[in-house]
Amino acid sequence: MDKEEVRRLILEHLSRGGLTSEQLRDATLDVVDPMTLREVLSDLVRQGVVEKVPQYEKRKFLFRLKTRS
Repeated sequence: MDKEEVRRLILEHLSRGGLTSEQLRDATLDVVDPMTLREVLSDLVRQGVVEKVPQYEKRKFLFRLKTRS
């Protein structure tokens, strides 16, 4: 699976709601290499398409689609 397909898959999963990286990995493990998933996810954060929000009570980051305002 190339990076553009991985990007679409991540955006599809995040369109349903925010997920942690572990939840994303578990949802895509059978079709995406975990390293590629991390690379594409970090690219999306840098591009401003996805935001990384801390969840202090779980001590994890939540990834969600960035809302336009």
